[in-house]
Amino acid sequence: GKSTVARTLLDSNKHEVLALARFETPKGAERFVEGYYIKKLDLIIVGAYRTACGGCDGIKTQDLICESVTKAFNGADNVFFEGVIVSTLFSRYHALARKLGSKSQRGRFCWAYLDTPLETCLSRIQARNGGKEIKEDLVASKVRAIESTRDKALDAGEWVETIHHEDAVNEVRKLLKRGRP
Repeated sequence: GKSTVARTLLDSNKHEVLALARFETPKGAERFVEGYYIKKLDLIIVGAYRTACGGCDGIKTQDLICESVTKAFNGADNVFFEGVIVSTLFSRYHALARKLGSKSQRGRFCWAYLDTPLETCLSRIQARNGGKEIKEDLVASKVRAIESTRDKALDAGEWVETIHHEDAVNEVRKLLKRGRP
């Protein structure tokens, strides 16, 4: 559901494509991490959304993700970045939150988690894979890792929000308008 939230925000709002962090392909071609700016929400969404698994899952390294998020953070009041791997790495993104939070008057770094049940995750992945069998135990392991990351963020005193998966887009819109409690 994470990429669905981003796609819905993009589909329902006029936006411009941005070039965030620069990198070179193995063959030496220059490329950029893509982002999207939605002026109406003063929001930058990090990562491309041309495939089923968009966002940060398509960015090659955590360094490129952090560089892209930092550039986005300096360009808008709101930054949305998501991905399965990003969701399982506490220390890396806690350090980024501390770095970016020190630049902000409002303390804008929110750790938002969808409350999607494992069964729903499994059925969505199965549908994306065209009905091919998936390794359910690996998905369950990722869900546990994400829950652990959320718990670590809470324990560290971070601003953590749980987003109800059945109304995720509306809840994210409210969060963008409301800001930090």
